[in-house]
Amino acid sequence: MDYCLIADELPLQVPGTFYSFRDPDYRHMVRFEAATMRAKTDQDAAQAIRTAQAALFGPLGQRPQDAQKAFDALLWFYRAGRKERPADASGARPELAIDYIIDGPMIAAAFEAAYGLDLTSPATRIHWWRFQALLQGLPDECRFCKVVGWRTADLSGLKGQQLTFYRQMKQRFALPEDLGKGEKRVYASKADWDAAFIERLRRQAGKK
Repeated sequence: MDYCLIADELPLQVPGTFYSFRDPDYRHMVRFEAATMRAKTDQDAAQAIRTAQAALFGPLGQRPQDAQKAFDALLWFYRAGRKERPADASGARPELAIDYIIDGPMIAAAFEAAYGLDLTSPATRIHWWRFQALLQGLPDECRFCKVVGWRTADLSGLKGQQLTFYRQMKQRFALPEDLGKGEKRVYASKADWDAAFIERLRRQAGKK
């Protein structure tokens, strides 16, 4: 049976493995994604993976030394238990939608306004899966959601002042082109972004 966030307990272990979560706080996966997006070499990406595994699971030397299982366990947690979806292979290369470092101030403001949660406080501890649910549930009128909408807007059906406005917003809030090693695309959902991100990680991990 698939995991149900509102009915099942937040997991503290990867099912069917020895991998327990020492600290499932959202910060580790935020840093993991940000570091991987900025990796310039395969060695940088491999280091981001090792750092995330150590933060999430603790010293892997105390666990079975199966690199693939440890990698899969990390991705399972990163995906919030969702089944993998195939990455978009359309070849389109438009703007990236979200970056936790650049968008961090807007996300912090949105969480404070919507949920009364201070993401800048060390006392705020949120399981990564709950953080993902809250991020996806932010109200459309918050600044962060508007910016994501501008970045991913399809301009093909727009004209006149509306087209001019959206072009200006896309240019103003576009993320750096070198994020993700130039693999820029628009994703219809966070699940699509995760699929492409995970596919990139698998390729990088295979080169370690």
